[in-house]
Amino acid sequence: MWLSPDSQTKGSALAYTRSPRTLTDTYTTRHTIHGTKNLQSKNTLQQSHHSHRNTAVHKHECKNIARVLRNNGFPRNLHHMTRNTITSQNRQFKSFTCLPYVQGVSERLKRILNDAGVKVAMKPLKTIGQLLPKPKDATIPQHRTGVVYQVPCRDCDMVYIGQTKRNLNSRLKEHKVAVKNMDVNKSALCEHVFVCDHRINWNDAQVLKQEPNWSKRLVFESCLINSNSNVLNRNDGKNLSAVFRDILRPTSPSNIVH
Repeated sequence: MWLSPDSQTKGSALAYTRSPRTLTDTYTTRHTIHGTKNLQSKNTLQQSHHSHRNTAVHKHECKNIARVLRNNGFPRNLHHMTRNTITSQNRQFKSFTCLPYVQGVSERLKRILNDAGVKVAMKPLKTIGQLLPKPKDATIPQHRTGVVYQVPCRDCDMVYIGQTKRNLNSRLKEHKVAVKNMDVNKSALCEHVFVCDHRINWNDAQVLKQEPNWSKRLVFESCLINSNSNVLNRNDGKNLSAVFRDILRPTSPSNIVH
């Protein structure tokens, strides 16, 4: 263990900073098979000194560490990279967020958020549980709860898109009752049957998306309504802004600018 005198004193005794150094300042080079462990040793050397960065010998020790690393074959910028990493680790963050990792994007986004005082953790887009096959039998779509669904008309290509926190079968029963009672004010499906004298194809009703979160489910429903040109819905549910509606609006020959 190498000791260097500190300029600050306590009484008549000198204070010392402890820096882990070898007798000959020789370390295993980064080109060996021990590269990973060697980098960890290099980080330990610098972290030990970094904890005393406010001492009078800080600049002198920085030069010594940089010289030793260069002599042992490490790149010149590695010393500065590790110093920045240590500073980042000691930073006090104001908030925390977890984002899915996308190569080439997440790294830059993390740096921006870190500079804004937000600590960022990355998670995979898909977990092992999502990749592995499910041991249990899959739930029948009509029995799933929290879904966005579609009900087609039997006599034309119009469809109704809706959402419910219950399962599809329960919601279809309510639609059927409204159609039977001709409750036009309560159901857009009933209005289509009454105005066009069409029949609803209940058997081909299907689940488009399962989403337990109510807010996300509304957004998904609204996006589907706005991106479909043959819906019989009275509104888009979520009432998206005009900007998003223009983006989602289906492209037709009349909308194409030549």
